[in-house]
Amino acid sequence: HSAVKSYNPIFESTVKLAFYHISFKKIDGKLMDIIIKALEEELGEQIYQSPLKLFENIEPDSADIAAFAFAAEQTSLSLFELYLTLNELSKYKIYVNESHRSNLKINQYYMYFGVALKKWLSIARNKLLHRIEYFLDKDQVETSLSATTNNKFTSSSLDISNCFTQMTQFWRRLAWPDILGAIVYLIKMTEDTANATRLYAILMEEKLNAKKFYDTNDLSFYTQELSLTVNNIERIRESFKALPIELSYDKLLVAAEKFHPIAVVDEYRKQIETTVAICSQDITDRIYRILSKVITNMEMELKQYLFHIVEAPEASTVQDTIQPLFTFLDNQLLPYTEYLIRQNVTRLLELIWAVLIDQLLCEVEDVTSPKSIASYIRLLKALDGLVDYFNNEGHYLPKDMLKTEKYRLVKKLLKYQSTDTQSLIKLYYQEKVQEQDRANSSNQSDLGKLYCRAYYHAKEETLYIEIISCKKLRPCDSNGLSDPYVELQLCPKFLYPHIEKQQTTVIKKTLNPQFNEKFEFRLTEKECNLSGGIVHFIVMDHDLMWSNDFEGEAFLEIWKITGINNNDNRAIDELKQIELALTHPKVVRSRIIEILEQRTTDKVAVDFVRRRRETENQ
Repeated sequence: HSAVKSYNPIFESTVKLAFYHISFKKIDGKLMDIIIKALEEELGEQIYQSPLKLFENIEPDSADIAAFAFAAEQTSLSLFELYLTLNELSKYKIYVNESHRSNLKINQYYMYFGVALKKWLSIARNKLLHRIEYFLDKDQVETSLSATTNNKFTSSSLDISNCFTQMTQFWRRLAWPDILGAIVYLIKMTEDTANATRLYAILMEEKLNAKKFYDTNDLSFYTQELSLTVNNIERIRESFKALPIELSYDKLLVAAEKFHPIAVVDEYRKQIETTVAICSQDITDRIYRILSKVITNMEMELKQYLFHIVEAPEASTVQDTIQPLFTFLDNQLLPYTEYLIRQNVTRLLELIWAVLIDQLLCEVEDVTSPKSIASYIRLLKALDGLVDYFNNEGHYLPKDMLKTEKYRLVKKLLKYQSTDTQSLIKLYYQEKVQEQDRANSSNQSDLGKLYCRAYYHAKEETLYIEIISCKKLRPCDSNGLSDPYVELQLCPKFLYPHIEKQQTTVIKKTLNPQFNEKFEFRLTEKECNLSGGIVHFIVMDHDLMWSNDFEGEAFLEIWKITGINNNDNRAIDELKQIELALTHPKVVRSRIIEILEQRTTDKVAVDFVRRRRETENQ
């Protein structure tokens, strides 16, 4: 600094000599020769190895971590001071003439410290592991001295978080100049801290287990201890998860993309993010496992309260039947909401919610004890009440956590069970239309396709259907072909009781039949607009000797047909062909059929299920 600010101006003004430029070049050559020789004597030939090569040879951990750390620390501290000095000195190369800067030996000073950095990271790792055990021992003393306090953490989690902060500070001071090398070392730091995080979580759980936590049926004496355990583990998980961000890994990767193949950089990014994600998930799973003990102890009572909701007299209100469950949950959750941090309260609520939904699903799917529609309506309202309870300000389990796949299934089944038979049959046909639409959009129609046109003539009160053709039908005969024909009928039958089924002629020996046949159905416009009206196409293979074979079926919603609710006056021949993917009823399990099957005293349900089961079995 003095040479730049004081000496160099004097020499340049008096004798026209670039003092700083000459001096720095002389010092650069001699100093780096001395340092390289000293490093070689201290660290051996490894100073010439790349970061990737260095980490190929994993040094065994010392049996005595503390002794290892102390023995290596003195030498490593001196090396670190030397590294920082050279790092600072290298910044002054900007005052050397630009044409000479690239040839300076100090440009590569960091390359000889790779093995030293590996040792620094090893020391940091081993000291961290040692401190985890030390801080946990210290925790035991502090907890026993302050058992009456209402702290949500013990000191160990704060101490370990501070260790992570110190590692971040070390990394920033290091300011490793080689971007790709820095990424390799950062990955190593991330892996080491991931292992330390896992160790802390394991030891915390072992402490809890040592007190017979998993063996007891009375958790009242363990509430605070359990809460401290999962709170501490969560704090360390959050500290670890933030570590790569604090280490500015993303900036490193972005900088690396300017000089190295993107595929290589993406692999490094994936390695870092995968390490963080896997460790974070492992720790989260451990927290859930500890909290699940709470649920195990209350699971039987939860089931009993749900049973009372399900079996309550029909005259009972939803509020009367569900309030005892809410009171029980309030009493059970009160001590945990006092001791647990918000994230762990949420996890506990998630586990309780999962048990309730599982039990509700069992009740809904239980075919051995069918219930009245009124009972299912009450259960549906109770489910809404449970959502409100878990989503209120006191608990606030977010609705996206509440509305899981299993919840949506329970909700759907309860709606089905609460629905009268005719409406349920309409819903069934809507499901079939949706299934067909998915097959159409994905172009995955293994059974082939049907092509038709449809038009409603309002003045004539006539629905015209033209069956044009089928393509790529599956062969049903031994000759590899089929003898197809198409049946068409308006469904559900209870909407159109006066309309008879019609069918095309049989086309022999083909998988791509051309029908070009037109059919008429006398319907009023009101009948066309009935909710749930469907044109049902059934493609069959005609067989003289045996029963006819089922090829596939398709559905067309009547209200969407041209001429209904619009003034399109084109002739049917001018309309665009409608393409319908053929489906089979047994490909997608229908919960509606299963529910209708339970309604053994309902003739409409029995007849409908019989016809659909016959189709499924073809």
